[in-house]
Amino acid sequence: RFEAGTAAMAKEKAVKKAAAPSRAPTIESLRTKIDALDRELVRLMNERAKLAHEIGQVKNSCGISAYAPAREDEVLNRVLALSKGPLSDRCVRAVFREVISGLVTHLHAFARDVQLTHAEWNAGIDFLWRAGRISDDKRNEFVLTSDVLGMSSMVDLLNGTAHGTESSVLGPFYVEGAPLLPVGASIVGDNGGERVLLRGRVLGAGGQPLAGALLDFWQTDADGQYSQALPHMPEFNLRCRMRTDAQGRYALQTVKPRYYSVPYDGPVGDLLRAGGRHALRPSHFHVLVTAPRHRPLVTELFAEDDPYIDADAVFGVRSTLVLHFERRDDAAAAAPYEVEAPFYDVAFDFRLDAEEASA
Repeated sequence: RFEAGTAAMAKEKAVKKAAAPSRAPTIESLRTKIDALDRELVRLMNERAKLAHEIGQVKNSCGISAYAPAREDEVLNRVLALSKGPLSDRCVRAVFREVISGLVTHLHAFARDVQLTHAEWNAGIDFLWRAGRISDDKRNEFVLTSDVLGMSSMVDLLNGTAHGTESSVLGPFYVEGAPLLPVGASIVGDNGGERVLLRGRVLGAGGQPLAGALLDFWQTDADGQYSQALPHMPEFNLRCRMRTDAQGRYALQTVKPRYYSVPYDGPVGDLLRAGGRHALRPSHFHVLVTAPRHRPLVTELFAEDDPYIDADAVFGVRSTLVLHFERRDDAAAAAPYEVEAPFYDVAFDFRLDAEEASA
C-alpha cells in the first residue's frame, strides 16, 4: 500500500507540474546566468593562458620558436568544428584568436628577436603613457599610432572585400552626431576655398540602389584643418550626415579639402621624426556608410592631383578611391545642382556588401 500510495502521489505531482504555466525568464535571471558564464570564462581563459605560458617556456628552453602557425591552424579548425552556433565561424575565429593570446605570443617573440633592453622597454611604456595623456574626446593618439604604423590599413585590407567599395582608415578626427541634412545640401558655410559637388549613389552588392542608406561625411577645410582645430567655427564645420533618396542618390555641396599634417606635437610626431618620415596626408573626404542588412563601410575619397597621393603618412590611399575632380566653369552645368560656377564635379558610387549570415 505504501509503495502504491507513494507512486500515486508522485504521479499527481508530475501531472500538476506539467499543467502549471511555465515562467518566462526575466532580464535579471538571464543576466545572472551571463554573469556566471563570464566568471567561468575568465577562470578557463586564465587556466589556458597558464598552460600556454608553460608550453612557451618549454619551447624556449629547447630553442624552439614559440609561434607555430601549423599548430595554431590545427587548434582553430578543431574549435570551429565544435561550434554549433549561433556564432558564425568568423566570430568564433576572432574570439578564439583573442583568447589564445596571439598578440602576447608575437610581442614576446619580438622582444626576443630584438633583444629588448630595459631602456627600450621603458621608452615604449613612456610612449603609451604620453599617448594616453594627450588623448581626449577630440583626439585619439592611439588611433593615430595605429594609422602611422600601417596597422589600421592592414586591418582594412585583411577584412576587405573583392565586391564592395574598398575601405580605408577611420582616422582620429571622426565625431558622432553631425547634423542630418537633405540630399543636395551645402556644408560650405563660412568656409573659403574652391567649391565641390560630391554626388553619386549607394548600391547593394547586386548593384541595386539602397534607399535610406546613411552617409556620414567629414573633411578638412581649404587650409587642411579639421573642425577640432577651428574653435571660431561651428562644432560640426564641414561635417554632416545624409540619407539617400528613393533612387539611392546622395549629393553634397562642399569645398575642396587640402593635404594636411597629422598631429605632430605628441608621441606620434616623435615616432615619425625618429623614422625620418613626414606627417602629411593627401587631401580626401571621409565617409562612413551604413544600411540595414549590409556591412558598414568606412572609407576615404582622394583627389588624383594631390602632391602627396603616393606618399600618405598613414597608408590609406587605394587606387580605386582616387578620383578625378572635373572642373566646370559654365553656369549651365551648375544650374541643375543649384551650385555656383566654377565648381568641381566629383562622382562616386559606394557599393556595400550584404551582412554575413549567422551560423
